[in-house]
Amino acid sequence: MAKETWNTDRIEDLTGRVVVITGATSGIGAEAARVLANKNAIVIIGARNLVKAD
Repeated sequence: MAKETWNTDRIEDLTGRVVVITGATSGIGAEAARVLANKNAIVIIGARNLVKAD
């Protein structure tokens, strides 16, 4: 039985969906925000540091 690998190509179009991500100024939160925005989601990030949030 072959093990199926998952990647971001398997995420469907997210047009019209709103996603809230905390900790999106670095690390996995930033990567998740980038990927979901590229899939057309409206991404709202929560950040304590406005410079990093830019």
